[in-house]
Amino acid sequence: MQFDGNFCKYGRLDSTALRACTDLQSEDAWRADVFRQKNFEIHSDTESIYLIYDRDFRHVAPTKLPKFEEFSSALQPFVDLISERFAHDGWLVRCVLAKLSPGGRIGLHEDLGVSLRHSRRIHIPLITNAGARLTVGDESIHMQAGEIWEINNTRLHGAENRGPGYRVHLIMDWAQAHTPADVESYLQANPSH
Repeated sequence: MQFDGNFCKYGRLDSTALRACTDLQSEDAWRADVFRQKNFEIHSDTESIYLIYDRDFRHVAPTKLPKFEEFSSALQPFVDLISERFAHDGWLVRCVLAKLSPGGRIGLHEDLGVSLRHSRRIHIPLITNAGARLTVGDESIHMQAGEIWEINNTRLHGAENRGPGYRVHLIMDWAQAHTPADVESYLQANPSH
């Protein structure tokens, strides 16, 4: 969602429990669904675990996938902080663990589509290293584990991992209520929602 700037830091929480849940995931779990990698070439250096995700990028009635239950209690403090930040206006519409390989990169891109452009894109690093950087616009930063960052995903953005180990971010899209015109436009473009 567009806002004034590239990044906005909302704070930091203890991510130990989320990291522990992530560490329990098998290599098979990381490779079970390659939708993002097959459909979006920029994600070819990544692996994903979907907690809340719909391939049609719907904006309402998101699907909580089986892996969500494994993470739900560890995830709740982060959801609560984000909900409070946006005055309890909205809902979690997508939630994905994204692992970026050592030496990997996600090329510069803008998020397209109604839901992606009308959601707050939140990054929470769980596993990181000094060589992991995220770029938005003309600014590139390293995010520390447990920090909660919103990125302006309507601007060109990408990532690189020059470090020796994997980088894992929890990426959450927070949908907010919008003007009736926004909702009407979305529903016309997505009549099944």
